[in-house]
Amino acid sequence: MPMVPELVIATLACGASGPSTVVFCGFSSASLADRIQDAEATMVLTSDGLNRGHKQIPVKRVVDEALETCPTVQKVIVAERLGWSVDMQEGRDVWLHDELPQVHKHCPAEVMDAMDPSSSSYTSGTTGKPKGVVHTCGGYMVYTEYSFLTCSRSRRATCVGVRPMWAGSPATATSSTAMLERRHLAGVRGGAHLPRCGPLLAGDDKHGVNIFYTAPTAIPRPDGAGLDHVLAYSLDSLRVIGSVGEPINEEAWNWYKIHVGGTAVPLWTRGGRRRPAPS
Repeated sequence: MPMVPELVIATLACGASGPSTVVFCGFSSASLADRIQDAEATMVLTSDGLNRGHKQIPVKRVVDEALETCPTVQKVIVAERLGWSVDMQEGRDVWLHDELPQVHKHCPAEVMDAMDPSSSSYTSGTTGKPKGVVHTCGGYMVYTEYSFLTCSRSRRATCVGVRPMWAGSPATATSSTAMLERRHLAGVRGGAHLPRCGPLLAGDDKHGVNIFYTAPTAIPRPDGAGLDHVLAYSLDSLRVIGSVGEPINEEAWNWYKIHVGGTAVPLWTRGGRRRPAPS
């Protein structure tokens, strides 16, 4: 699904009802089929299409191609994004806007055991073929809440004032964990999720964001990035910044710490790093 509210709603709904996998919507039909087959998924949530930069991607068509080899799927829910006319298989495919009026507003979460599967995320590792890593309900939730409270330097009782922002793809484990499950478990009721580092600094000022973290790939290259988009904002509300998901090199670390964090805001890193020696 594209970066729309329905993506967040669907991800949280899947987390409350059983095991799920969030898949990057730019993947090929073969990559999507691999993940559906691994999970033996019975439902797919998608959209008719999406805007990505200057391109328009026919997401539903990719899903249809993938499902040719995925017999376990019984239902496909399609969110209308571009207003395209797409193929809808009778008995399997339904429009989200047609189904919502028929659903009761109260939908209690399923009761799960601690070791029941919660979600899966994929890593290529050293084999070249992505491998699904399964998270369990109990261990995953304990870890996500603990890590959020530790890294944000917050206590659960004070999370009402926490305003986190994450910039990255929602299909990554760090993204779905950081901006969806983790903040809800800790009692956070605010937050934002942006796909690029460009507009996020404006969001910091607008929403009073005090915890901001992203992947190193969203940090501008120090040798090619101007500072106009940084100096235009005060960033006074920030108290913790972070880099997660993959190693961050020394140049990006310095640029991020100096120009976004400044001297008073600590930079938390995870996923490997080469931190510069103190000057």
